[in-house]
Amino acid sequence: MQVWVGRHTLRQTVRAKVRLAWRLWAPPRPAARAFIGRMGLLITCLTMFGPPVVYAAWSVYGLEQRALHDATVGARHLETQISPHRTTDSLS
Repeated sequence: MQVWVGRHTLRQTVRAKVRLAWRLWAPPRPAARAFIGRMGLLITCLTMFGPPVVYAAWSVYGLEQRALHDATVGARHLETQISPHRTTDSLS
């Protein structure tokens, strides 16, 4: 009888291991597949549209900085043109 009990316990152990292996290696559930699909779509969209959007924002920021610098230089130039000369010689 102990042999039967030992075999029965061995069978239960093997079945439990098979069930565990099936759970670990079984195909994913539909909810998991949907989540993985959504994540793949999100990563694909970020990969496609992320760099151009960041580059465009960076270019606009650089353009604003250059425009501000050019406007400042232009304002200084205009100020020197309009302000009365402090010297008697207009060439200096």
